[in-house]
Amino acid sequence: MILTFKFDKLNEKNSENQDKKSTTRNEENIELYDSPSNARNLCFIDKTDKHYFLNYSYLISGEFSPQENLITLFFSTHIVSIKGVDLSSLFEELFHQKLKMIRCGIERYAVIKKDAETFVSEINVTKIIGL
Repeated sequence: MILTFKFDKLNEKNSENQDKKSTTRNEENIELYDSPSNARNLCFIDKTDKHYFLNYSYLISGEFSPQENLITLFFSTHIVSIKGVDLSSLFEELFHQKLKMIRCGIERYAVIKKDAETFVSEINVTKIIGL
């Protein structure tokens, strides 16, 4: 009976670790929310390791240009531009407000990425003047 208890506890820890792994992808450059909620923030981390967070409720619109590999997000106070490779899945996750964090990757690693894997090479966050 004691062995069963210890075994069950071990299984719970393993399932928790698997759940954590499933919500992170692309070498922890992009994180997803585990479950739906009302108050959500989106954190952007640029090349200089500067962190910005903006609330999804202030996201007015977004544009995706596959030819330019560019996503532009219009918040009420900021404009965020994201450049990279294979950004279509990232745009869809932004649309559904699933993303928690987007980190800019290091350019030299873009060449070794797998096919159909999102790679963010540049993030620019600009405050709208006059606010």
